[in-house]
Parts: sequence; C-alpha cells; structure tokens
Amino acid sequence: MRDAVLGNCQIIVSFRVGANDAPIISEALGCEPQGLMELGLGHALYRTLLNGQLTSALTMQRKRADLAIEHLAANIRNSPANYARPRAMVEKAAPPKTRRSHWG
Repeated sequence: MRDAVLGNCQIIVSFRVGANDAPIISEALGCEPQGLMELGLGHALYRTLLNGQLTSALTMQRKRADLAIEHLAANIRNSPANYARPRAMVEKAAPPKTRRSHWG
C-alpha cells in the first residue's frame, strides 16, 4: 500500500525525519536516509515530475515567518482559561487506569 501511495505522488517533500521513517522516504526521494535525518531547521528535500520525468532530490529552505508577538503573553495566559478543563473533570470522564506489571 505504501509503495502504491508513494509511487503515485508527483511531488514528495520531506523535512527532517527520524530513523524509522528515513529509509522509506529516502527511497521515494532517491537520496540517502542520513541526509533526511540531518536536515537543518526549515530545510527540506523534494522531488517532482518535470516534463514527465522525475527530478533528482532537490533542496529547499522555507522563509522564516515574521510573526507579531505583541499579544503573546496574553494568549499564553488566556489559553488555559479558554480551552482547558479542570483536572477533576477530565479524570472523572477518563476510564479508570489499569495497572499492569512489567513482567507479564
């Protein structure tokens, strides 16, 4: 299934990935797994169809976004009040935990 999905992609883009995913994605991109694991922040490798032919893996770097931060402190302070539930409510709604021994 994975091979069918990746085989039908016209564009594949990958930012830094871990050791489990690197061999799979590097095969689709035609590059070395280590290169995917060592990509810097904001860097990616991509491969695309150009005139019906797959390109070799190319490098790109995304532009860092300039975000306004004048409301950052207020947003951090207000987020729990707006989006969180009291711990007691969450624990009451959650199923009871079962204890398992690490030894079976």
